[in-house]
Amino acid sequence: MAGDSERDGLQQTSTTNTPSHEVTETDALLPQHDDKDAPPYRRRWFLIKLVLGMAGVQVAFSVQFSTGLSYFRSLGISQTVSTLLWFIPPTCGAFVQPLFGRWSDARRTRLPFVFFGGLATVLSLLGYAWTPNMAGLISGRDKSMNDPAVVKASQVLVIFFFVALNVSVQPVQSGLRALIVDEVNETQQVEANAWSSRVNHVAAIIAYLAAASSMTEKILLGPTHLQALVNLSVVVVVISVGVTSYTVKAAGKRTVIVENEEPSQGMLATWNLMSPRLRRIYFAQFFSWFAWYPVLVQITSFIDSLGCSSASAASEGTDNSNCTPTGATALFNQSVVAFIMSLILPALIYKISTSSSKSGPSFERERSKSELRSLQTLWIVSQILFAVFLSTSFFQSRLLIIIAIGLNGLCWCVSAWVPFVFANEEVIQIEEKRKAAALEPRSGVLIGAHNTFIASPQILTTAFSSLLFLILDVAGISDSVRNVLWLFGLAVMSALVSALLVWRL
Repeated sequence: MAGDSERDGLQQTSTTNTPSHEVTETDALLPQHDDKDAPPYRRRWFLIKLVLGMAGVQVAFSVQFSTGLSYFRSLGISQTVSTLLWFIPPTCGAFVQPLFGRWSDARRTRLPFVFFGGLATVLSLLGYAWTPNMAGLISGRDKSMNDPAVVKASQVLVIFFFVALNVSVQPVQSGLRALIVDEVNETQQVEANAWSSRVNHVAAIIAYLAAASSMTEKILLGPTHLQALVNLSVVVVVISVGVTSYTVKAAGKRTVIVENEEPSQGMLATWNLMSPRLRRIYFAQFFSWFAWYPVLVQITSFIDSLGCSSASAASEGTDNSNCTPTGATALFNQSVVAFIMSLILPALIYKISTSSSKSGPSFERERSKSELRSLQTLWIVSQILFAVFLSTSFFQSRLLIIIAIGLNGLCWCVSAWVPFVFANEEVIQIEEKRKAAALEPRSGVLIGAHNTFIASPQILTTAFSSLLFLILDVAGISDSVRNVLWLFGLAVMSALVSALLVWRL
């Protein structure tokens, strides 16, 4: 068949069809049935277009994370306020995204949220980059950029657009993740999420190169480096979200007949809606991100600090000309390795699961079970490897850490892919039971809850690290390198806890 000839090893991978064996409140209502509402088999090109919108989300985050601190300081915002502003992204992810998931469930459509969220993201990015220009216009054209009124207006505007950007991204990210569940068959969840992670890795690499390159202004005709970077980001958001929106619209809207209407789901009701296995998956993600976030935030400055310390030790009392920023190289290497692994690991998992399954009538079921076991093992190994790689930081060797963080791209690839496969597979199981009971879909709520378990540890680690640094400073321990090592030690332990929780899935 023509469709079969277009498949490769990656396309044939699938998640398990085996229920989680835990009883939920809809099990008693679940009759034996043939689910006619399941999405059809999707071609590879459809899956790529469906997840392409993730590139827009990624570049939007990349812009603020690569420019935020330096941009805020250039506008005269104090270090204390700048630090507090970094509570905004994870707070929006933890509390705002589930709301959009709930609202899209209520409307039984994702497309308006993705489209208008993308439009709001574009406007927020432009406002964020052109804040000084807007402040000058508001304050009066006869005033200089250093005028106190212009500076104050710039500070207020940049905070407003920073908040607006983080709110605008939430319906896009929530809608895109829900669309993978809504529009893709259960047997293609591994493949769809693999393509989603690849899109994220490529977008991160492009955003990093644009942020690091001095040619960005010339190529993209931006008056400043930030504005040129935003120009690129706007193009990516418009194209990627536009392609995804058109793809979903062209595919047509699939409807589900609902007989038993339910009241709006609150946080407690969402918790009760989860199966025990889904809760374990989300708690594994919680500890995983409790480990990851401090590293993503601190590793660049940590490596640069090691370089400065080495330069100071080698030439005490002289100018540290050898204090060259190289920390960003580690994260770039990590992104490149993660992208390469995203091409290799899905096909490898499929090959392992196929070779370990016996041929026969139950081959597909056996292969699916084997695939899930392989993914679980991969997730456990990646968490342990993460702890090992991060432990190299205690040797305080800049070269060793750069190599270790680069190799850590394998773990980053797994973290950006496998947990979503497990979560989506379990959400589909829950949704199948709800459909059979003619209950309203709740996939948007459940997926939004997933993001809460990803974002809330980011809030906690930010607060904890601030408190830890304050305590160490009061205790007279002002060594920035040693202070961060305390945080990395906690991240190592958290990664091992996550591995234990994955093992118990």
